[in-house]
Amino acid sequence: MPRSGRFSGRIIAGTVLFFLAAVGLLYHREWTLPPPSFSSPPGLKTKVMIVGDSISQGTEGDFTWRYRLWEWFQSQKIAVEFVGPYNGTVPPQGRPPPSSIPLDDNLRATDVSKSQWGTWGGYAPSTDTLFPQENGGAHFALWGRSAFQVRETIAQQVKTYMPDLMLVELGFNDLGWFWGPEDTVQSMETLIRNARAANPRLKFAVSNVPYRTAIDGRDDLPVMTDHYNDLLEKALPGWGTEESPVELVHFREDYTCYIDDCPAGHDGLHPNALGEYQIARAFTQTLHSKFGMGKAPLEIPDDIPPRICSTPPNVQASQASNGINVTWDAVYGTYRYEMQAKLPDTIEWSEGFLPTYLFYYETTWPSAGESWEFRVRSSCGDALKSDWSGVVSAVAATSSQNTDEE
Repeated sequence: MPRSGRFSGRIIAGTVLFFLAAVGLLYHREWTLPPPSFSSPPGLKTKVMIVGDSISQGTEGDFTWRYRLWEWFQSQKIAVEFVGPYNGTVPPQGRPPPSSIPLDDNLRATDVSKSQWGTWGGYAPSTDTLFPQENGGAHFALWGRSAFQVRETIAQQVKTYMPDLMLVELGFNDLGWFWGPEDTVQSMETLIRNARAANPRLKFAVSNVPYRTAIDGRDDLPVMTDHYNDLLEKALPGWGTEESPVELVHFREDYTCYIDDCPAGHDGLHPNALGEYQIARAFTQTLHSKFGMGKAPLEIPDDIPPRICSTPPNVQASQASNGINVTWDAVYGTYRYEMQAKLPDTIEWSEGFLPTYLFYYETTWPSAGESWEFRVRSSCGDALKSDWSGVVSAVAATSSQNTDEE
């Protein structure tokens, strides 16, 4: 073959090889490129609705994981608007037990938008003021909420606020107090279906359920949690549509809370300062990897400021007809109060605990004429305690004093 022919053949062969290599590269990139970016129309914010229970609502004085998520959106320059009927944490007097979920005679959830429970609690004092000002605190999360309950009320909330993205953190109360894993999965599927009926383009990030430290008499709870999480992970792929995907958030795996220890929780379940970051990070991992939001998931800082825990002020003890009354001024952000009492000539203190909504103590056990000493401190979760207040004392009323008062 003439040299020119051989040269032309090499060019053709090289061109073919280059073309094949380029096709292979494109084929490879098809599987390695990140998902399409999640975005709203130009000039509009992505509406985000957080649907949850006490873990998401938080307690007065918390930052909440909702706030840490909002910070991440700000850092990633993602324009969002949090939406929902509530704006605050639960205040001390507004925290209900899980067993008080309002259901009608047919075990259907009542309208939670008319809940009398507290939703006006504040956030940590150092929370960015833009958070409430820009409606960052808006949400649809309440203490004691279950997926069973929310499934029948979610459609109206979607119609009212028209979110683009729904972040769901529910299921613990279902498993812990009312229903089994299979029922809870059915409730979650119904919740998603009802929400989608109100907005067919609504996208979902649904978390599994975390562990909590052991509860007496509830050895079955960790087993139920594992079973539910397994069922949820298998069921979720079948719930999504092209316009309305449903993706899993690995809450349990990313939250350092276990049967025998819970570094992320202040009471064995509810998040402390570290836990708030961990939950937010779990959601951002899904938002980034599945919805293409942000350049990277949230990074948990090495130095997390501890919760402020102040000593109760203005502690006073006074004589009462039925014993001795002890009062103090409420401390913002404390989870509960601890009180100690003793007779003046003794060394050992006896100790008791009081819920946050009680900042007084009415004794009925001092004998008439006895003098007792008292002191109080705040308990802010984990091992975080305030200093004890100064010691105050009073003398229980005698029988003659009781007669005079009557």
